[in-house]
Amino acid sequence: MDNSILTHDPFNVKNALDTFREEFKDIRNEGLVNTFISILKKVIFFNLTIKESNLHNTRYFNSIIYDALNAIISICKGNERYCYFDIRSLIENSLRVSLRLEDNDEMSVTSLFYRFNESGLGNYQLIKNYYSLACDYVHNNSRADLPVTSSYVELKNSHSSEERMLQRSRDLLQLISEITYIVLVVYNDEVNHIFYRKSTSLKFLVSERIYKRISELDNLKQEA
Repeated sequence: MDNSILTHDPFNVKNALDTFREEFKDIRNEGLVNTFISILKKVIFFNLTIKESNLHNTRYFNSIIYDALNAIISICKGNERYCYFDIRSLIENSLRVSLRLEDNDEMSVTSLFYRFNESGLGNYQLIKNYYSLACDYVHNNSRADLPVTSSYVELKNSHSSEERMLQRSRDLLQLISEITYIVLVVYNDEVNHIFYRKSTSLKFLVSERIYKRISELDNLKQEA
């Protein structure tokens, strides 16, 4: 990866990430910390898209950030079920952002998924699968295998293993990476304006893989 972002940092991203790393100083699993940082880079990208553009409807964009941050907190606290509450909300807000809906939108979830599928944006099945998984936890379906017979004391003292925390963080990263790609497609003009001559910063935030994916899509459009 091009590390010139570390010396040329127009959006002051490095300081923000250093602050987050300080928040995670008590987490011993470096893989978990690095996954959180990868998620937070994309959160910063969403925040810049809001702050540096002239978007009129930003409630659902802000809600994506809110849900992602809360999901990280839920994972850190070992609150697996609440993590899925956050993920479900994150997906619903992401669909509204992807469809460029207004802040007062009240479209049903069924209609949101139908319109999103019709749009052909991103990996519909991946997002649908994560939504179904989240609903299993939210509605306490048997597939979630929640410890429903636990006592108050057992629930209060329960903790997720590092392995489960790492898996939840990787799930969140995969989901938010797909959402990031969709935002890059749908808000292409806004992103190009914000990151004009700052492609290194964009690549650093969204990841080299997503940046390459969107670049290949742009090349296909130019050839068409």
